[in-house]
Amino acid sequence: NVKIEPDDFHDFCTPDKLVGTRYWPKMLCDEDGVNCLLGSSGGPGEGCSGAGQYLSCAPPIDTKFEATFGRRGAPCNGQSSQDCDFVDVSLVDGWTLPFRLLIAGSCSGGGNLHPDEIDCSGLTFEQCPTAERLGTKTYDMQARHWGSGSIAGCYSPCLKLTDPKWNNTASRGRSRTDDVAAPYCCPTPPISPQACRAGPVEGTEYVKAVHKYCPGVYAYCYDDAMGLLQCSADSNYQLEFFCPWPMPSWNYVWVTTTRTSSSQTQTSATSTRTTTSFTTRTASSTTLGSTLTSTRTSVTATTATVTKTTRTSTSVTSEQAAAMGAKAAK
Repeated sequence: NVKIEPDDFHDFCTPDKLVGTRYWPKMLCDEDGVNCLLGSSGGPGEGCSGAGQYLSCAPPIDTKFEATFGRRGAPCNGQSSQDCDFVDVSLVDGWTLPFRLLIAGSCSGGGNLHPDEIDCSGLTFEQCPTAERLGTKTYDMQARHWGSGSIAGCYSPCLKLTDPKWNNTASRGRSRTDDVAAPYCCPTPPISPQACRAGPVEGTEYVKAVHKYCPGVYAYCYDDAMGLLQCSADSNYQLEFFCPWPMPSWNYVWVTTTRTSSSQTQTSATSTRTTTSFTTRTASSTTLGSTLTSTRTSVTATTATVTKTTRTSTSVTSEQAAAMGAKAAK
């Protein structure tokens, strides 16, 4: 866990050939970055609120940036794709914070994606369906924290029907392969990609919201909207997380990373590597149709030959000064 204040950023060093890296935001956590109201979905080394009880863990609806990094300086082409970066933003399970991903580098991707920008800054809690028809029943897709009752994310149709955490009664007695959930989860086999796209998931309000407010990003399995991005290993990635809206009185953002690799799990190697930065900024935004103060977290990948690079700065707007005062003094 890395704590990021408003207007701060953090650089993550990623060694060559790092496989299966995932980044996601957390908010309103304790000093160790756990017991969060948003984003405590567990994982290696991660605790959940409620004394670690599994059902008190957040459902895995996190807004996620996923990447497998290539080898810097090596060509990225059809003959040497293993030396490319492969990056992905997926909302197949749901979403928490709005975001924007900016990419500086040579990338290619499928669908409607613009290779240098993915703008999902308008994908707020207001866009989460509250009367989604799934099968023969209608569901509120907003995920509310089991203790506080605050909205902490939006379920995808599949996860709403299959994940039991936070007292989600819609999942009782169901799995991804049962008759109700399967057309939305699209397990293969038995459901083919073509059958999935022709099924009911494409017409859900959830998928429509993702396609409208987050164009180019996967909204369900086998979604044609986006293909995996393939980028040169020296590409730069800047990821900004915006505050949720309606925004509870949450002042901080935590970012969690989990990394798995067949060859290494440490970042202490001395070879040339990619640096990934997260930045939290406070700014006035009119993206959502009304002026609000938004906290955003940026991720920038640059190159470095050091084990770790960390940069921090703080710039709090007048709108946030009062709210930040007590915490900033610590």
